Amino acid sequence: MRFSFLASRCPEYCALRAKSQPLARVWQLGHGIVWICLLSLPGAVAAWWVSRDDPELPHDAAWSVVAPVLLFAVIGVVVKRYAVRKGGAR
Repeated sequence: MRFSFLASRCPEYCALRAKSQPLARVWQLGHGIVWICLLSLPGAVAAWWVSRDDPELPHDAAWSVVAPVLLFAVIGVVVKRYAVRKGGAR
């Protein structure tokens, strides 16, 4: 799977757009979710790293920041793969 910031440069997206516009939009949704998660991951890791050293903050609170970011990234990848398999773009 090739990864580009612009969806129009990805061959999977181009193939889906030629076959089905709604599935191409589903693929774009997944692509956007993955990018948002990748861009917010450094901040989530930094929050986790800082909260490790702060005795007043519970350690579990830091995972409540990192875990949703990772979960949404997995959801984004699953949405993209669903669109590709459903559209038969491969």
